[in-house]
Amino acid sequence: MQRFVLAIIFLISSQSLLANDLDQALRAYELGQFEHAANVLNELASNGDHDAQYHLAFMYLNGEGVVNDEAKAVALFRQSAMQGNALSQDSLGHLYLNGRGIDANPAEAYAWYRLAAENNIFLADQIVKMLENEMVLDDLVSGKQLVKQYRQYLQYD
Repeated sequence: MQRFVLAIIFLISSQSLLANDLDQALRAYELGQFEHAANVLNELASNGDHDAQYHLAFMYLNGEGVVNDEAKAVALFRQSAMQGNALSQDSLGHLYLNGRGIDANPAEAYAWYRLAAENNIFLADQIVKMLENEMVLDDLVSGKQLVKQYRQYLQYD
C-alpha cells in the first residue's frame, strides 16, 4: 500500500514538474529566448508531451530558436494531433490545404480539419463546411475515410 501511495505522489509531482517546465518554456518564448524555449520544449516533446510538440512544431515551422524545418514541424504536429491535440489537428489541416512542409492534399486537409472541428475549433468547422462544398467528390470521400481511420488511433488525455 505504501508503494502505491508513493507511486501516486510521484506521478502527481511529475505532472506538476512537466507543467512547470512547459510554462517556463512558454515564458522564455514570450521573452524572445527562443533557443532556451526550444531546448525545454524538445525535452518535453521527446517525452510525449503533446502541448510541447505543438509549440515546438511552430518553432520549427518559423525557424525560431531552431533551424527552419517544415518537415520536422509536420512530424511534430502529427505526433501531437494523434494524441488528440485539437490545435495540432487544425495546424495539420492548414499545412495540407496549403502544401506547406508537405504536399498539398485536400483529403488529408479535410480529415484534420474535421477532427479539429470535432474538438471544438470553430474556424476548423467553418473550413470543413467550405471544403465539403468545394472539394472534388473523390477527395471528399477519401477525407471522410481518413477521419474514420484516424479516430481509431487517436489518443485523448
